Order: sequence, then C-alpha cells, then structure tokens
Amino acid sequence: MGQKGIPNKLIPAALAQLQSTIEISLSSEHGRWVLGQHRLAKNEYELVVDSGKGIKRYIIDRTFVDEHDQRWIIDYKSSEPMNSEDLNDFFSRMEQRYKAQLSVYMKLFNLSEPGRHHRCGLFFPILGHFHEIIMQ
Repeated sequence: MGQKGIPNKLIPAALAQLQSTIEISLSSEHGRWVLGQHRLAKNEYELVVDSGKGIKRYIIDRTFVDEHDQRWIIDYKSSEPMNSEDLNDFFSRMEQRYKAQLSVYMKLFNLSEPGRHHRCGLFFPILGHFHEIIMQ
C-alpha cells in the first residue's frame, strides 16, 4: 500500500493520470495563466477565522493578484463531465455546486482587502479549463 492509501499495483496508473493532467494543464492557456507567476500568489493558502462560534479553517487552492490589481480566488476541481454531458451544462452544474463556497472565500478576502476587486472561479486541471464564477 502506498503512503496515501493507493494499492501498489495502481500506482503506475495513478502516476500516468497525474502526468497526463499536468501536461493538459500546462498545454492550455487557462492552465498556464492559473499556474503562472503572479503577485502575492499563494497555493493551499490557509485562512483561520474566529467565527464567534469557534475557529474555522479555510484552505484556498490558489490565489493571486493579477496585472489589474484584482485578487483571484481559484478552487481546483478534478470533476469531469458525465458521459455525453455538454461542457456548458457541466460548468453550470459545477458553478451551482461550488458558488457558495467561493462566496465565503471572497467575503474573507473582502474583509482583509476592502479596496481590491475580487474575482473567483474553478480550474479543472484534467480539462485544462478555467471557469469564472461571477458573484453579484
């Protein structure tokens, strides 16, 4: 058994999938943008907040400030479309599923950076696609 609970016989296939995902991510314009160098970039950025009902921990997959001084808050997702699901339907479904979570992250950054515009989205490394979620 590998360290993360992957049976040894499945490790080669898992490594091949990981390599493929990295290649897809880095060959896509979206992937290079999300993973590229940016100001104030953080990966697995931990925010600890006293909610008044106890301490809450949040882990932001990726955040950075772009050339327009906008803070991006990005959540990585390993999901893929189901069978013959249309990509637009898939991204809409994922947006509905994760919008509330990203909204919480945005509120936290709004408190710590009140003068900065914040934007967020989902990055699907296996698809090499970034999907911005517009918050009202």
